Amino acid sequence: MKRTNNIIAAGVAMATMVLTVSCSEDFLEVEPKGTALEENYYSNEAEAYSGLVAVYDVIGKQSRGFENMIALLNSGSDDHFAGGGSSSDGTQFQVFSNYTISEATVGTSYWSDFYQGIFRANTLLTKLPDVDMPNTTKARFTAESKALRAVYYFELVRLFKNIPLITTPISTDAIYDVTQA
Repeated sequence: MKRTNNIIAAGVAMATMVLTVSCSEDFLEVEPKGTALEENYYSNEAEAYSGLVAVYDVIGKQSRGFENMIALLNSGSDDHFAGGGSSSDGTQFQVFSNYTISEATVGTSYWSDFYQGIFRANTLLTKLPDVDMPNTTKARFTAESKALRAVYYFELVRLFKNIPLITTPISTDAIYDVTQA
């Protein structure tokens, strides 16, 4: 009986603490520490360079790992036959190899990776005019970002044909409103 009373008392005390803490406004508003947010990032040349490296990063994704663009596209050519243990082994390769690719079987990572690069390029291109750095460096970063964005669009068009053309950052609620170009 004494143990049951202790458990009930502990439960009441815990509920009181939760209600007291949850009603505090200060508890709900936390200032981010140690993290740069997009609105205060890109304030100097080093941060702009970091943004440019992020735009380049997508190219690296396509050259490493099991399912990269080179291996995927080669599996649809006469360069090699997509083997494996069965037709369910390496499905993305199999559908290219036997020409049964569809919207349901195409590798979505390529779509999302290239659009991630385009998003990064668009963000950097929007932020660059306000970055405190030499104009020649700013022009080089702009040219490299536009060239990389063009490469990513080329790869998307080559694989998917008609795609949405996005040249500025868009909000997440507008993503599905972009029409094909």
